[in-house]
Amino acid sequence: MKVIDCSQPQESLRPAGYRLCRADGNDCDVRWHLQHEHHLSIVVNDQLAFTLTCTPEHLAELTLGRLFSEGFISSTNDVARLHICQHGDVVKVELREDIPLSPALAIHISTCNAAREAHMVRRKSQALQPLTPMPFDRRWVFAAAKEFSQDTPMHKHSRGAHSCFLVQRGQVLFYCEDLGRHNAFDKTIGWALRNGVDMSRCFIITSGRVPTDMAAKAISARIPVLLSASVPTDAAIDLAREKGLTLIGRIKAEAVAVYHDPSGSMSEDSIRKSAPLDAKARRVALGGLA
Repeated sequence: MKVIDCSQPQESLRPAGYRLCRADGNDCDVRWHLQHEHHLSIVVNDQLAFTLTCTPEHLAELTLGRLFSEGFISSTNDVARLHICQHGDVVKVELREDIPLSPALAIHISTCNAAREAHMVRRKSQALQPLTPMPFDRRWVFAAAKEFSQDTPMHKHSRGAHSCFLVQRGQVLFYCEDLGRHNAFDKTIGWALRNGVDMSRCFIITSGRVPTDMAAKAISARIPVLLSASVPTDAAIDLAREKGLTLIGRIKAEAVAVYHDPSGSMSEDSIRKSAPLDAKARRVALGGLA
């Protein structure tokens, strides 16, 4: 796969302000930051496939993750060339000649409903395969929850960003932020694809709630453990049970909500089997986030 990125760096945050009005009349002006709303068109073999509202970072990863999670590609080997224009608002993807492409689906992903509709259309012809449950040290979950609770730069400044972490054996391999939780999820998948990470040995953590389309992204990427700072829907839990996805929500360093645990790794019996965590390696993996 050849990646040509001609885009110029753009600010993800812009300074702003607002008037804080209190009930007692003690009002004040507050300086704050707002997220920059960027629009991206993904064109596959000269056909418009997606129009996204996103944060202008990791655009190649976002493109690959979205194409992978929606069934356009099975790996980066399916892509001959990926070109990002100077303004970063158009990504042109050329698939290998032997890769068939169904008629492109034009989607504007800016709301949860639009994302769900896209998911339902794509999944009609793409059955999700069951996962092989992965046994893990339950302390990895609490360690990951603790690191996640430290927050991420864009969210600290704007309070409006979603984030996603990719974790392997208690170590944070990658994290990103975006306006939308679906985009952050896809950027994380795209990074794993570009870097040859075995996602079947990973956790993925999302800051957003988990409806069926988010659970389906994890299953299609073969990620066996999905953690969320929020909660799943009833349908997402049903899908997790059907496909063998470990689903854990409301993650905090001191407690988490386990909705489905097919490997039994979160059971009380698993505590005595746990091995020591490599805290130093986990801190190194976080890099500038810590």
